[in-house]
Amino acid sequence: MSGKLKLSGAQGRKRKVKEEEEAKKLRKTMAAFITVNRRNDQSGNDDEPNQPIMSTTAAAEENDVRDSDFTHCSENESEEEQTVNKAAASSVEDDRSEQAAVVTAATEEDDPVLIYKDVGYINFSATGQASIGQLLKEAMVRQGYDCFQNADANFAKEEFGSKATVREAAFCFCCLLFPSSPLNSRSSFELEAGFNSWKKMDKLKNHEENSYHRQSFVEWKEMERRMKMHGMTGVDDLLSSQIEAEKDRWREVLKRVLEVIKLLSTQNLAFRGHVETLDAANPGNFLAVLKLLSTYDPVMANHFAYVRQNPRCVSYLSHDIQNEFITLLATAVRGKILNEIREAKYFGILFDSTPDISHTEQLSEVIRYVRLDYEAGQVEVCEAFIDFLELDKKGAAGYEEIILKKLKDDDLKFSDRRAQMQLYVYVFFSGSTIRWKKMEEKLNFTVKRESDTRCSARESAVRVIVQSYDDIIELLQEMSEDALQSADTREKAGTLLNSLLTLSFVCFLILWEQVLHKINVVQKRLQSPRMNLREAAADMDSLIDHFINKRSELCQNATDKGLNVAAEWGIPTERRIRRKKKMDGEKATGAGLTLVEEIDRVMKLSLDRLVQEIRDRSKRLQDLNSKFGFLLDMQSLIASEDVNKDSLLPHCVDFAIAYKDDVDASSLLLEIMDCRMLMKKRPSSEVPSTPEELLKFTIQYGKDVFPNLRTALQTLLTISVSVASCERSFSKLKLIKTYLQSTMCQERLSNLAILSVEKDTFNSINFDSIIDQFAKKKARKATI
Repeated sequence: MSGKLKLSGAQGRKRKVKEEEEAKKLRKTMAAFITVNRRNDQSGNDDEPNQPIMSTTAAAEENDVRDSDFTHCSENESEEEQTVNKAAASSVEDDRSEQAAVVTAATEEDDPVLIYKDVGYINFSATGQASIGQLLKEAMVRQGYDCFQNADANFAKEEFGSKATVREAAFCFCCLLFPSSPLNSRSSFELEAGFNSWKKMDKLKNHEENSYHRQSFVEWKEMERRMKMHGMTGVDDLLSSQIEAEKDRWREVLKRVLEVIKLLSTQNLAFRGHVETLDAANPGNFLAVLKLLSTYDPVMANHFAYVRQNPRCVSYLSHDIQNEFITLLATAVRGKILNEIREAKYFGILFDSTPDISHTEQLSEVIRYVRLDYEAGQVEVCEAFIDFLELDKKGAAGYEEIILKKLKDDDLKFSDRRAQMQLYVYVFFSGSTIRWKKMEEKLNFTVKRESDTRCSARESAVRVIVQSYDDIIELLQEMSEDALQSADTREKAGTLLNSLLTLSFVCFLILWEQVLHKINVVQKRLQSPRMNLREAAADMDSLIDHFINKRSELCQNATDKGLNVAAEWGIPTERRIRRKKKMDGEKATGAGLTLVEEIDRVMKLSLDRLVQEIRDRSKRLQDLNSKFGFLLDMQSLIASEDVNKDSLLPHCVDFAIAYKDDVDASSLLLEIMDCRMLMKKRPSSEVPSTPEELLKFTIQYGKDVFPNLRTALQTLLTISVSVASCERSFSKLKLIKTYLQSTMCQERLSNLAILSVEKDTFNSINFDSIIDQFAKKKARKATI
């Protein structure tokens, strides 16, 4: 078996001398590109410094995740710019890393790498890659590679307090500053361990001939040339100015896009068209408004020209961007409202449902709460729309399930909840455009539609017919006899005319005009978010008393006016008296009421039924007022001399039993008496007259002075007396989800609804941060 021939001693010595000569030549060749770092031993010399832990963590993480494509297109991009781009491409959380990186870069003038002229102080990531900020990189390029060779190894003494392992390592200057090789194929000259295999000096030459090393060398020299040419002393201003200009351009574009989205969403207008391209005949309202802006605005004109020249570019004009912006805006508005509710703690929930155009049952969620501003001393009772929820099943179980789930999703505690609530004349004329036009020509008004949701619409519909009864009769007579009208129109006009020319219709029309007017006055007050349960109960009691006390007067007035109208139009006021057939043995005879007497009897029965319905529906409101209304009666609570501790104590105990987790009865009583004491010497103009004013008075003393009284007032003010806010949201539902938009998804519907309903909150939010995120993201995608 043949083996390797062993060299003689003389041959070995000659070979060793030859290798040393070759190594000496290689050292001279690499002198321009490498630095030598001597690190001290764990048990050795304490006169040399330990390796510091640098603070450029954000930069190290960025280099770890950077892929090869991004490396080649932005090798000389600054650390600050790279962090900005990464933050725009990811989320708001990464903006914190961006800020940290900026702070780090701003302090790199005191970096130990520059102080000790030693690359051993450079921080390396977990993968062994150098993390060098832009300011440090420019400083090292400006000082030159020869300043970091460390031929004398003049180190400081234990300045950073941590020890490193002993090794002499060589690093490639340009590859450290401008890494271009993939992570999995980097040489030891650019990794944390460095090159210390001195017996394998041929690797120096191999590294020098490597294509990645040559690319890093070119980038180093190119940056050095630019710095000499432009006289740069800080961040690479040329590249930075290009990115900033690109970000500014996109920021201006996005401002206009955002404003158009705000306009369309608050005005309940559709966004999309049949074909969503710039040159389409019907591109939709969104693109149409932007095209109109481009006619007068150079920013949008230049952007449209850029999009037309680059069809595949990112334009931020697509429906996906619309949805993304709508979601961001709605999330911001909803988040602000929910934060106010959490700060207020106590709230009342209002739910009501209605079917939409696509026959989906929509559940409207409105939350009532009291906004307290301790600094400004302001109190405001608010009812805020939150969402439309798709209701799969009705009934108590269905409502309970969806309400509890929604409160959990909104991070609202259910335990903090303090309240829970949940005409043929028009048809004739609106049934034909010819009839409607005829009505507009003959009359100075239009008949009103009866609404199932708006109570005031019923009063308006009846009032119009009462005020213009004579004109309507004349028009119907003309249409029933007009040969130019269709047979169907003449027949329906005649039938309607016969119905209107009856004494019972005229009398009930006049009666209900009076009744509905009173009801409308009360129900409009009940719709106000500032209405509390005591005032609502008082209004309902007044309405009931009015109908009871004025029962005979209302009916007599309607009968008298009806007889006058009947005399004018020749309406019969008498009828043949029909007597009921008697049974065998029956002696009593029928009253034999006349037509007028029968109408009067039926009208009084109708009023009695109305009063009973009002009592039944307001029973819960009356019960709450009898128990807790004492806190809302400012005259008795604060100013009355007849009120004392003994009379207030039972009410405070009842309230504390109902809300035992929030209020203590004895403490509440003492706080009320303290308020009475403070008000005694004040002029009457300064004494609170409403619960809101008393609550405002208590918060002026801070959170700790009247905690029980403040909580009690806040709790009672969250109790809603109507679901009018839910009804208002249904009006927006009909405007947003129309016949042409019946396939709109539930999320988009809810987002557009909250932007439309909560306009004040929407307009008060500053969305510059959202625009900045989009602008940074676009600047990263742009080719610079």
